[in-house]
Amino acid sequence: MAGVTAQGFTVKAVSEITSDLNNSFIGAFGTQFDTSPESPDGQCIGIMASALADVWQQAEASYNAYSRSNAFGVGLDKLVELNGVTRITNMPTSVAQSFIGTSGTVIPQGYVVKTSDGLSFATVAQAIIPAVVTANCTTQGAIRILAGDVLTLTTAIPGLISTTNLAPGITGIINEEDPALRNRAEVDTISSGTSGVDAIYQAVAGLNLPYIAIIENNTAATVDGIPPNSFLTVVEGGTPQEVSQAIYDNKPQGGNAFGTIITTILDSKGYPHYIGISPPAPVDVKVTGSITNLPGASINSAALAGVVIVNYINNLNISEDVLWSSVVAEVMNKVPNIKVNASGTAIGLFTGVMGTTDLPMSAQQRARTDVSKVVVNVI
Repeated sequence: MAGVTAQGFTVKAVSEITSDLNNSFIGAFGTQFDTSPESPDGQCIGIMASALADVWQQAEASYNAYSRSNAFGVGLDKLVELNGVTRITNMPTSVAQSFIGTSGTVIPQGYVVKTSDGLSFATVAQAIIPAVVTANCTTQGAIRILAGDVLTLTTAIPGLISTTNLAPGITGIINEEDPALRNRAEVDTISSGTSGVDAIYQAVAGLNLPYIAIIENNTAATVDGIPPNSFLTVVEGGTPQEVSQAIYDNKPQGGNAFGTIITTILDSKGYPHYIGISPPAPVDVKVTGSITNLPGASINSAALAGVVIVNYINNLNISEDVLWSSVVAEVMNKVPNIKVNASGTAIGLFTGVMGTTDLPMSAQQRARTDVSKVVVNVI
């Protein structure tokens, strides 16, 4: 049954939509009505079925938008605002700027220092040597600053000798990305007194990684490759050392940190502990497509369709499913003057069966493909 069910929202498949439309037209006009895909009426039904499939996808997205893990953009903003969290915008790159000189020398608020390539940083408050004060970059954007990059004094002050940033800068944010906002909101809703998986998530989220998922197996059997009484931490970004240290500092006694990358963490007595983490596992996807060129179509329409499909799949987030209807819709919307032949378009895992069934991705999987795995034919 399609629609809202006890198991969530179920999208009606394009094949089912097409069948319903065929039956409706035959019921209205009789069995002589030609609904075959090759007929003009069958082509119209195919176009309507694709459009209705997009409506079903939008309905599913709307249904899932109540969940912070699925919401995006403005919808995510409204959800996290319920917990007092707002998206970071126009946050400048900042450095902790150290000023060296005669003790007691005053550095005024707004004093400007520069990098060798001319980027300016202005102090946010007055400081008195010996002093370390925050200085914000006057150029907006995600600007990476390494330790020792900000060395140039712009105005002479008696008693001020030199300046430097002893640590890397905090990279600015023009508009905080959805994954980072989700992580901050998740940390905000987990109390500081939590333990176990929640505490691990809170600690790892504090590293500001693009993606975190913790999958726990509390059973006595191996589940989805995770050993008994173990947990798997899937992360994107960060270094194995810093992520593993955060896990070790917060994991419960006896909990096995399973993963494909093993890092040795030494405790206060020098004894080794082995912490596993895993990056998202790539899942190779193949696609076969069929299009018909209409007047005005490019002679390279098949190649263009292939690039569109590759871009759609490779831009999916971790755990985001590959949707057959989205493959069709992407090609229809982005390759001009062509018709997509739904009956000749199929998706599948690289070693699996091709069809119109969506390809689900788990919390530790990300779909990927390339032009060698996408074949589009013009008929």
